[in-house]
Amino acid sequence: MGVLVTLTGAAPGCGYDNPGFKLKESDPATTSVGETTNISGVTVTTTETTATPTTSTTSTTDPSTSNGPNVSGSEGTETTADPTTSTSDGTTTGMPNVEWPPCDLPDTKPSKAKLAAADTFLLKEIESGQPDCGIEPAMGQCRDLNLGATDYFQLYFEQGGFADDSFDDTASVFAVRFDAPDPPMHEDLMVPPDSVIGVRVTIHVVRPFPKLEWTKPTFNVFGLHAEAIWPEGAGYGPTPCESPGASFRCSQCKGGPACLKPWIGTYPYPTDLNEAVKSFILVEEPPDGVGTDVELDFPIEALAWLTKNGLVVVPESGTEKGTIEVKARDYNEGELGPFIQYLYCRPLIMMP
Repeated sequence: MGVLVTLTGAAPGCGYDNPGFKLKESDPATTSVGETTNISGVTVTTTETTATPTTSTTSTTDPSTSNGPNVSGSEGTETTADPTTSTSDGTTTGMPNVEWPPCDLPDTKPSKAKLAAADTFLLKEIESGQPDCGIEPAMGQCRDLNLGATDYFQLYFEQGGFADDSFDDTASVFAVRFDAPDPPMHEDLMVPPDSVIGVRVTIHVVRPFPKLEWTKPTFNVFGLHAEAIWPEGAGYGPTPCESPGASFRCSQCKGGPACLKPWIGTYPYPTDLNEAVKSFILVEEPPDGVGTDVELDFPIEALAWLTKNGLVVVPESGTEKGTIEVKARDYNEGELGPFIQYLYCRPLIMMP
């Protein structure tokens, strides 16, 4: 069964109906509609936004000078000629002419994928009704737990009894941060920096069991605040958040409700989020027991904040428990991601 995933650029105020993640002091965003394509059996409709996360002016990594092994990102249908052609007497003749024409993001080729550097789930439950998150054995307030070494967890976002009281909200969101991918290679050619125009983030989503009725859930993607530096933590499954580690309450835990550093912003916000940079809608159910990849493409400028602060995936209000789960980097030694890749323009190779 195919899986229909719609990717959109977020409109201003996306997710405003839940004050637990209300966005403050954000500039309006403008969008432009992209093309509908089919990638690995997943139909994707994209629209882009001009809104960008609040980040420092960290310069983008130059893929041609980054450390890392040479990797191949080639497809079986593409070939690159040997730079020289040998004759019977051992001399060489002919040098291919290689050009790197400009392209747009939908026309790019991905480099080798690299596993995320850190990821975690940030949890919050109704404080008066289920202070222990409904997790057995009880370990205290849900907002003080760390899930940095958890291999998968559900995403959900349910409002409490009062729409304007975020303290009654129930939420689970996914945060992930990356290191820069290895320098991209096309066959045996180093891709020049000017031809590297984007980055792709891939997350793997699965239907948990037992299932709820499928409601085509929507998820918003935010860049974390420039000062939101958070450690992953090492506790397997939900564990009390000690140092180092991050929880819903703390970007850096100290133990219990105490924080070495709270999230930027005013509690109960998990972080001071800027305008959503992208949204995606799971139109069709992921196949049973298999799930599907969601590919999020960004311009190359996004590499600065994806590698320093990372992004957070927030389900829209009304997404119940049991709707969807995300596979973390600890799942089966990173087999399903999350991953990051460069996106580059294909070369034009002409033989003399």
